[in-house]
Amino acid sequence: MLDLNRTMFYKTEFDILALKGQDALWSVVLKIRGWIADKARRSSYRFPCDNATWTSLKNGTRAKAEGADVEMYSSLHIEEGVYTWACRFAENVDLKDGSAPRQWLTEVGFKGRSLEESTFSLVLSYSDRAGFIGPLQAVPGRSIPKLVDYLLKDDALDCTVSGINVKSGPVEVGSENAQEMLGIIANTDRGIPVVFASPGTLGQPLVDPHELHRALGPNALVCYAMGLQAAEAMNSLLEPLRLACFGGAVRVYATQPRVDEPLDHARHRFVAASAIREHGEDYVVDMLRRALAQDVHFWQSMLRVDDVKHLNRESARERRIAELKRRFQDEALEEMLSTEEATEALKQDNELIKEENNQLREEVHNLRARCQSYEAAFAGASAADGEGRLAEIVRAARRLPPATATETARLAVAAFPDRIDFTERGWDSCGECRTDPSVLWAAIHDMCTILHPLYAGSESVDIAREFNSRSTFSLARGEGRMTRKSPKTMASRKDDYQGRDIFIEPHVKSSTGNQKDPNFVRIYFDWDEASEKLVVGDCGGHLENHSTRSVR
Repeated sequence: MLDLNRTMFYKTEFDILALKGQDALWSVVLKIRGWIADKARRSSYRFPCDNATWTSLKNGTRAKAEGADVEMYSSLHIEEGVYTWACRFAENVDLKDGSAPRQWLTEVGFKGRSLEESTFSLVLSYSDRAGFIGPLQAVPGRSIPKLVDYLLKDDALDCTVSGINVKSGPVEVGSENAQEMLGIIANTDRGIPVVFASPGTLGQPLVDPHELHRALGPNALVCYAMGLQAAEAMNSLLEPLRLACFGGAVRVYATQPRVDEPLDHARHRFVAASAIREHGEDYVVDMLRRALAQDVHFWQSMLRVDDVKHLNRESARERRIAELKRRFQDEALEEMLSTEEATEALKQDNELIKEENNQLREEVHNLRARCQSYEAAFAGASAADGEGRLAEIVRAARRLPPATATETARLAVAAFPDRIDFTERGWDSCGECRTDPSVLWAAIHDMCTILHPLYAGSESVDIAREFNSRSTFSLARGEGRMTRKSPKTMASRKDDYQGRDIFIEPHVKSSTGNQKDPNFVRIYFDWDEASEKLVVGDCGGHLENHSTRSVR
């Protein structure tokens, strides 16, 4: 179960091969021992480092530090000589300076395929004491956990993702290796993103590829071109696939590409050179680290200690059943097996109920905190001017994003009452919206802060191009030619607002067109001249067009 009170700091997963045929798990355990020993020396506490303790930790046990609130526990499952292992290393840090105590939690997973081969995973997260009133400890700058660094620097271990070596630094591309890099980028089985930093007009990348590599580590393969000639050699191969990257832009080639599909190029997002010059290098590096090294969906599926314990329970149950089958060969056996299965089912139901209860408690806690935050924001802003009210509400939304689409829409209208509103149909569509509320808030926020000034301004500008260059979302001013030919389809864009007819053909959209993806966004709207507002008529999904021929 995902701990709703925790903040993701870093995640990674890659394959390990012990080159000399040694025990890969023991190699990882020794690296963890060295990593903890270094932490203990720096923080002036003692943690057991003897072989006996760490042999026990490899086999599944618990160990505590002396002089600090630090603990590690592990679990091991063995099946046909193959190890499955996980551990949790918890550090409780109280700086005694009035800030909230913080727990750092490092979770390591090891899925063995043979004695010397495995998949290694790591998630580093932290949580501050719930309900604490006071300042929080500072969040460290972006970095790769030293445990990961130790593994990548071990010459006895081969570390790969989809067969791609992740131990080396960023790869410089040119005419001599452009074809090889194209093969990596276009490989449909590639399970690691590729980040390409193209050179600007002076022949140098606008974002330091080495800084990108230090921030992302084994979560992405970073490549770059030095000089316009080297970039041309790479782009001459990428251009036919609509995957080229020019002029200092940075492009992220998503995993498992399908270059033979006409719209696949849209999945491979890029950061324009103008955005890099406007916001700076750190903006790009932080954005890519957040997207590629702090993906919470990975946390939900990684191997954890509880998963290994479950494997052990299943193995023990199977052994008990096998023993019963050996000892009893009569009708009583069936009854015993039925009772055993029913008991196990009840145990699993009980575990699910406990997990669900814990999750509901977390949700109640977070909802109360969200309500208190919003109440404080509205109460504190009631006597302030418009700008102060807006800033207070936006800060509250960033601390605790809305939980539903309807809540997101209401918060947006409260924060920007003179910039955005919803028709009755628009409010109804919130109930059908499956977009992640934080993603929906980001899209509406960009509409209010970027798109509204473009519509309301007196200057003549290309609104779509200007918005698309400044937002992570895209603006479509209208539907395609074939869609416009269908009166029935275009009729679905008609709506009314305060007694006035509006036509919600323009829409803000995300790069993904998969409506099951929580990052999917489609917000259909019109500019109302009378109120000078962006009026939303639908945010529930795709409206029917020539391609879909169906509504949601």
